[in-house]
Amino acid sequence: MSAKKVAFQGLLSGDFLRQMLLRQIGVVLLGVAIAVVHIANRNGAERAAIEMAHLEKDIKDLKSESMDVASQLMKMTNQAEVARQIETNNLGLSESDVPPNVILERRP
Repeated sequence: MSAKKVAFQGLLSGDFLRQMLLRQIGVVLLGVAIAVVHIANRNGAERAAIEMAHLEKDIKDLKSESMDVASQLMKMTNQAEVARQIETNNLGLSESDVPPNVILERRP
């Protein structure tokens, strides 16, 4: 048999690929390992991006809620609103007509 015929038979039967794969097994395993790490890294990055989007939406909602609560608190602590609440709840309190006194500390 000629060398060409043996080489052609090896190519058709798969011996050529098997021998080449056995010689290059380290490179093939390295390529597979790099592909697995790349896929895992991309998956982790996508999960982190999705989580960031959810957290940013939550922050936006909480800021809106905080501003709403602060607005309600400002309205409730308005002097006229406090006086109205005292009247409607019959607490028996009234506004003082006398201004507050300033207390000064005398130093010796």
